[in-house]
Amino acid sequence: MLSYYITIFGAGALCLAAVYQTILYFNKRDSLLLRYGVYLWSVFVYLCYILTIGPGPDYHFIKYPFLKINLAEDQLFLMLTYAAYSLFWKEALMLGKKDGLIWYYYKSLLPLIFGYIIWENLSVNLPATGTMHSYLYITMRIYLAVFAFITLISTLRRRQNPFFLYLCIGIMSLIAFGIFSACVELFFNGQLFNISDLAWIVIGYFIETIFFSASIGYKLKQETVEKIKALRKVLEQQRIIQAKDLEKAEAAYKAREDERSRIATELHDDLGSGLSTIRILAETTRANIDHVHGMYLEKISRQSKELLQNMGEIIWTLNTNNDTLENLIAYFRQHAAKTLNNANILYNFHIAETIPSVKISGANRRHILLLIKEALHNILKHAEATRVEIYISISQEFRITIKDNGKGIPEKYITDSNGNGLRNMHKHANAVRGSIHITNHKGTVINFEAPVTSLSHESVI
Repeated sequence: MLSYYITIFGAGALCLAAVYQTILYFNKRDSLLLRYGVYLWSVFVYLCYILTIGPGPDYHFIKYPFLKINLAEDQLFLMLTYAAYSLFWKEALMLGKKDGLIWYYYKSLLPLIFGYIIWENLSVNLPATGTMHSYLYITMRIYLAVFAFITLISTLRRRQNPFFLYLCIGIMSLIAFGIFSACVELFFNGQLFNISDLAWIVIGYFIETIFFSASIGYKLKQETVEKIKALRKVLEQQRIIQAKDLEKAEAAYKAREDERSRIATELHDDLGSGLSTIRILAETTRANIDHVHGMYLEKISRQSKELLQNMGEIIWTLNTNNDTLENLIAYFRQHAAKTLNNANILYNFHIAETIPSVKISGANRRHILLLIKEALHNILKHAEATRVEIYISISQEFRITIKDNGKGIPEKYITDSNGNGLRNMHKHANAVRGSIHITNHKGTVINFEAPVTSLSHESVI
């Protein structure tokens, strides 16, 4: 009865292990898990067969009267476990042609096992095959014993790796209990300590399953660790690449900003001083020559003044110290006040008390400045206004509203403008990813707004 319970317990444990390995296989799709699961299922089926038919000297050949043949069922199930076992070990030891004779030996196991299964079932139905059957039975057992010995030596050589160490302990336990089971059968009439020879081998299977499962678990853990290491290495390489790209981008940005500063300095120092000299000389000389030449010199002086003003705007745009929203508003306020004062137009500014620290690119600063200049130019040239109100607010959007009390813009020009002025204003607004709306309400109302987040990006127009 104790032997029966041990066998039942062992079969149940193997079934649970087989189910677990099968689930792992469908999750991991690992060939080693597949072969180990097949081996566990084959041993479980064999033990269920033995439990069903019962061990004994007369169960070896099963007669099927309706087929009129005898079948060696127990040898069929037993040999299938050896076949699955050989496939598992071939995969676990990672054998290949490089391993020479051992690889060929493992490769020969499956054909021999299936050939022996066929012979077993043929021999029981043929007369005068007893002696040959015995010789082949002994030969096959010796061949399988050599397989077990080679497998043990191969794992012992690799025992420094915990995966192979667990496998080594597992196969040693199975071999030890297999030999012990044979001794119990030969010398103790098949039973020792109320435990049958079959129960002893089941104990060996159980211990082997524990260590084999531990080896599989260790292998999966190591694979996970290696994958994590590989992923970390990839992430580290990406971080290094990104750092290098960022460093290159910062270097390029610094080089570009240095170039902007150099150009601004040279424009101010060289062209600025030259244009100022031309203007001073023209104004000085004009008083001492005739009227005609004086007109030309006045034109030269006026053009020089405009060039100086335009160059000042370019220098302001190039100067990297002005790349903030606060500096843009200050410069706009200064320019608008000067323009409207010269035209004798009253004005008033309504600016938010706090201006956030927002970086704005030089190109975008220039687009906004040109848009505002165009709006002020239209007021001076066409509006016939006497007063201008300017509103500036900043939240998620940067907004500028310019209102005048002039005669307004005809609707046909607002909806379908062919003039360069309004078209250029729309172009500059689009360049900073913004929009502009023009309406008539007791004069002209120009509303410009752009996302604050887009101002730090260079314009593509």
